[in-house]
Amino acid sequence: MRKGNRLTPTLAGIDSRMAIGQTWGRVVEHLAGRGAFEQATFEVCALILILANGPVAQKAMVGDAARALGEYGWRTDTQDGQGEAPSIMAVSSASWEGIRRLELFGVITESGDWSHRHIELTAAGRTLVLAWLRRQAAGPRHDLH
Repeated sequence: MRKGNRLTPTLAGIDSRMAIGQTWGRVVEHLAGRGAFEQATFEVCALILILANGPVAQKAMVGDAARALGEYGWRTDTQDGQGEAPSIMAVSSASWEGIRRLELFGVITESGDWSHRHIELTAAGRTLVLAWLRRQAAGPRHDLH
């Protein structure tokens, strides 16, 4: 919260300092986007980053994720109602929120320019992504909100 020229923590911010475990849980819970497709996309991208154990070309990661999501049965709506595998553009857009949050938390490193961008998880990033993957695998299946 802003008071004049100073930033001060909100009540939620103060509470989060007292309950680090709950704060960690909130970060993990909200790491990817809200929609099922965004979460599935982030999951595939996260697995690619974990398995690479080094820098990954973002374009290659998105392309691999698009193929994997198509093989897993994800389809986009078409006019004829048949649906087709997700496009690279759709996957890139869906992965954006999760990747941006990883950047916000400072748990990925970047190299290259915008057209040949490589990303890599830091040690803390691997921990965060593995915690998110574990939550996805072992967490509740339905949102009760």
